[in-house]
Amino acid sequence: MLLGDVVNNIANNVYDIEESVAQVRVVVIKFTVIGAIVFVLSYGQMCFFTLSAENQTKRIRERYLHAVLRQDIAWHDTSKKSESLNSRLSADTQLIFDGLGDKVGLVISSLACFLAGFVIAFVHGWKMTLVLLCSVPLMAGKSWCSCWF
Repeated sequence: MLLGDVVNNIANNVYDIEESVAQVRVVVIKFTVIGAIVFVLSYGQMCFFTLSAENQTKRIRERYLHAVLRQDIAWHDTSKKSESLNSRLSADTQLIFDGLGDKVGLVISSLACFLAGFVIAFVHGWKMTLVLLCSVPLMAGKSWCSCWF
C-alpha cells in the first residue's frame, strides 16, 4: 500500500517536483516507522519463543531424568548399552528445543501475515481479491504437482 502511495504521488505531481518530494518524504517516514515496529516485534518474538522453548526443554529434561531414575534396576540392564543416558537425554531434548524455538513463532507470524494480507486485500479491492482467491488453490496445486513430478 505504501509503495502504491509513492507511485501515485509521483504520478500525480509530475510537474510539481517539490510537492512530489514532500509527499514521498511522508511515505518514507511511514516506511521507516513500520520497519522499526516490525524489527522490535520480530526480535521480541524470537526472544520470547526461544525463552519459552528453553524453559519447556528444561522441564522435560528434569521429568525425563526423574522418570529414568525411578525405574527398576532391571530396566537399566535391558536398555540399550550403546547409548548413555546423558547423550540420549541431550539429543532428545535438543530436538524438542529445535521444534519449539523459532519455528513456532515463524509459523504464527506467517499465518498472521497471510490472514492480514487477505483482510487488507478485501478492504481495498474485494472484486480482484475474489478472483485471486479462486486462483490461489490452482497455483498451490500446480506448485505441489511440480514438486512431485
